[in-house]
Amino acid sequence: MNDNGISRAEQRVKEMNRLAQQYVRQGNNYMNSVNRQQGQPRFEPVRKPDKPPEPPVRSVQQNASPPGQDAVRPQFSLDNEKLLIILIMYLLIKEKADIKLIAALGYLLL
Repeated sequence: MNDNGISRAEQRVKEMNRLAQQYVRQGNNYMNSVNRQQGQPRFEPVRKPDKPPEPPVRSVQQNASPPGQDAVRPQFSLDNEKLLIILIMYLLIKEKADIKLIAALGYLLL
């Protein structure tokens, strides 16, 4: 590039900086005028409750499982993360992927 091209590029950069600063000033002026018109902050301060809410009481019958079901189904929890890992393991096994990777994913399920 010649000197003329560099100076034009520098001028363009300065012009863009000036325009950006002008937009920021306009936005700040607008927000200041809105805040002055309202005369109060836009958000109310958060107040802490006097006492914490009481947890809901669960009846024993809601959590009770039918008799004999514990012997049929082992007690383990499946959350979304574990289901996702199982799905990934299934896909990797189906694609005949590296067994070490599949074993590592299986270890995460423990």
